[in-house]
Amino acid sequence: MTTFEKSPYHTPAKVVGLAALAGTILPPVAFLFGTMPLDTVKGIMLVSTILWFVAAPLWMKVD
Repeated sequence: MTTFEKSPYHTPAKVVGLAALAGTILPPVAFLFGTMPLDTVKGIMLVSTILWFVAAPLWMKVD
């Protein structure tokens, strides 16, 4: 049986990835309820999407 060795970036990448995922879900909800302007939602979602595509492969990598 082999042991799974985690990269030193695994935990930080997971935290950043989950925060980025929340950044793509929560702003549209805030816009829906009228608490955030559309331009702010677009900016947050753009940054969150980029962070997600950088962080997700680091913690979801299958060897």
